[in-house]
Amino acid sequence: MRSLHRAPLALLAASLFLGLWFPASARAASYFINARGALGDGSGSSAANAADASTPQKYRAINQTRSAPGTVIVYAPGTYLVTPAFSMFDGVSHQGAGIDATIVKIEDGAAAGPFAPMWLAEKGTVSRFGFFDATIDFNSTRQPWWTANAGSSIAFAFSTADHCTVQRVKFVNMGARKRESFPVFFIVGPSSKGNLHHNLVDSCVFTQPVARGNTDGLTCVMMADAAPGITVDNTNVVSRCRFLDLKAPEHSDLPYAQCCTCPVATDNEASGVDALWFIEPGTQTLGDNVFFKGQTVQVTGNTLADSGEVALILMHPNGNFAGELNVQNNRVGMTAHPYFKQGPRGPTGVSVEQYWAGDPPVGKITVRSNTFVAPTPAGTPPRAVSADFAAGSGHTFRLAGLAVLDNTFVNFPPGIDALHVTKDPARNPNFTQAGNVFGAEK
Repeated sequence: MRSLHRAPLALLAASLFLGLWFPASARAASYFINARGALGDGSGSSAANAADASTPQKYRAINQTRSAPGTVIVYAPGTYLVTPAFSMFDGVSHQGAGIDATIVKIEDGAAAGPFAPMWLAEKGTVSRFGFFDATIDFNSTRQPWWTANAGSSIAFAFSTADHCTVQRVKFVNMGARKRESFPVFFIVGPSSKGNLHHNLVDSCVFTQPVARGNTDGLTCVMMADAAPGITVDNTNVVSRCRFLDLKAPEHSDLPYAQCCTCPVATDNEASGVDALWFIEPGTQTLGDNVFFKGQTVQVTGNTLADSGEVALILMHPNGNFAGELNVQNNRVGMTAHPYFKQGPRGPTGVSVEQYWAGDPPVGKITVRSNTFVAPTPAGTPPRAVSADFAAGSGHTFRLAGLAVLDNTFVNFPPGIDALHVTKDPARNPNFTQAGNVFGAEK
């Protein structure tokens, strides 16, 4: 289990800047709500006089009218029913009573269309919106989009965002029918332009997906560029989250279950997922498919068990990963069979792959001081790092650099090459490896 008291400098700086260490009541005017009806005079002025949010209509009215910056909507324990989509407002925070104490649930039959986020801000930049200490229940199988076989689960949909926070929130009953599910989605809106700065998804839990009936996949947190309109810098962090029991066929029939696409993924824990950190340059319709230009992406300090890659880059012919990737100090317990959709795949720790024929550029990758633990029995030969392609296939890429340094490979069968990478100097001109050891953990 991860240690929650150990936070990286990036997280500490972001948290201090956002003011997360101070209680909501000390930062702003609070408006109290109750899921069971009004308390006292129902004015919302205190917990003893909480306003009535006992129906979706009353809850919506409160959300839509409490829009002044500095407002904190404080939830009593209970279940609040939502009809998509509520508005997000600058400087407004939602403060629940705790995970599984405050539950926000999509009402039966309320999400009709294929795009039905619970909270939506699809035009312009939203600043300092926050949501804390609650459980989000997508109630997917009871929505019209599930029956219509066209839709997915989205809780928060931002176009661009600045200093927004989702912290200590649990997400359950995610589903996907012919559309990828993005519970936290930061790049919505084809006309949006702007930069994402200082956004934080921290100490959240993603688990209990719909077990059967899914036809598309899941990416829990999406914070990727949609350049030239939207860019994401490395002040945006996903940290200390838990991604549990999501992958097929053990826990669901989601064709793939990935944790996050973001510039910084640190101190997270994953068990039973297909990949922790993932990018797929070349698939967007919003921009020019240049990802993280000039940024050093950090995938550090994460712990995986019975899972796929800690980092996966899936390139398309028109994609461009224009940053650098640092994969460091992770413990990667590899599963034998990740990715239901893509067929049988061997256990892999870090992977670069090419989808369809082409020769896209990939920035410098450093894989340092990780522990890769192969499953036993291994079955298909395990690969700690895979960056290769079949000669003559046309599915190539050009690595700016690949360094694999000071890693430990545990349970790898004797004679197995833990690195499966192209040595073609035209495709991988700056490949280095040193200090890697087999055997016991460091």
